[in-house]
Amino acid sequence: MELILVSAGRLKRDCSWEGTNFSSEDYEHTQPPPQIHTADFNFKNRISIEGQPLTSPSERYTDDSKLDGVTGCAFCIFEGSNQKFQWMAKLQSFNSVFQTEIFAVNKAIEWANTTKIQASILGDSQSGLKAPSSFKSKTKLIQETQMALLSNPSLNIGWVKSHVGVHGNETADNLAKQATIKGEIHYLSERKSHRKNVLHRVSINK
Repeated sequence: MELILVSAGRLKRDCSWEGTNFSSEDYEHTQPPPQIHTADFNFKNRISIEGQPLTSPSERYTDDSKLDGVTGCAFCIFEGSNQKFQWMAKLQSFNSVFQTEIFAVNKAIEWANTTKIQASILGDSQSGLKAPSSFKSKTKLIQETQMALLSNPSLNIGWVKSHVGVHGNETADNLAKQATIKGEIHYLSERKSHRKNVLHRVSINK
């Protein structure tokens, strides 16, 4: 079992075991952290998961959902009380909730960077919002999110409590649920933890 993980993961080779194929391209590969000076990587004043209010002309709310084994995520843009834009994505059954959370934040930052205006990205997932602050992350999706955030100094990330009547967050929550059915299909790599679970099930049923 460990040999399969090493072959598909570290060695980037396609392989099969007990009739199940494992493609290296589907596997989430780690890579060295970006070569960024720590002084330039200080997100202390830009990422808040303490529930402190962030004020900006534009707010982007992100959320994720997993229904019947299908993952989805979404973000919506508000200026004041007016919704200006929404985006939904449907991911694969093997994608984790954490991956989906990061993907939503990544896409919200990507959209914000097209406008170059002061904005806040708000969500109710502390783990997903906090992930970009890790200087040592070896995950490609997190690194891409970090670089996108660094390219827009006016962008901030903040946490809001879920299901307390925050209109933007409730809207994003509903959109994420809809995304599991009719979101734009996207593909993210399979995490090592899921690959281990697949191998474990195969070994039990062989």
